[in-house]
Amino acid sequence: MVIKFTKLLIIKYLVSLFSKLGLRIADGLDRSHMSVISTIRPEISGKTINLILSYRNEKSLSLDIWGAERKKSLFEEVFGYKVKFVF
Repeated sequence: MVIKFTKLLIIKYLVSLFSKLGLRIADGLDRSHMSVISTIRPEISGKTINLILSYRNEKSLSLDIWGAERKKSLFEEVFGYKVKFVF
């Protein structure tokens, strides 16, 4: 019983950590606070997570990509996957 409980705690911790680190990237993707990115579709290819972005306005996109690039390194370090933005 203790082992199952410990595994459950580990899973909850990892889900929480993944969510928090993912939110850092999402926050970066709205750096302009203009909701330029309309959808994000993740695809995993080997050790890379490609985030395929749909956007509303290409002119404002560079600031949001810059913001997300600044925040992705901790996610990459913790989970061992590279994050790439595709648009």
